Amino acid sequence: MNTSLAKRYAKALFDLAREQGTLDQVEAEVRLLDEVLHATPELTDLLTNPAISDSELAQLLTHSFGDMTDI
Repeated sequence: MNTSLAKRYAKALFDLAREQGTLDQVEAEVRLLDEVLHATPELTDLLTNPAISDSELAQLLTHSFGDMTDI
C-alpha cells in the first residue's frame, strides 16, 4: 500500500474513532495489530500476497478471527 493511501485510511480510522468516542480502544487495537504483524512476518506476507484474492483473504480472516463487521 502506498504511503498516501495508508495516510488516508489512517485519517479515516482516526476520524471515525474520534466521532464514536473510541479513540483509546482503537489505539490499543492498532498497537496490538502492529505487535502481531512485527512478531509474525508470515502473517504480513500472507496479507500482502497478490496471489490470494480479496475474497479468499476475507474468508481466511473471518475463519481465523470471526466476523468483525460490528466493530
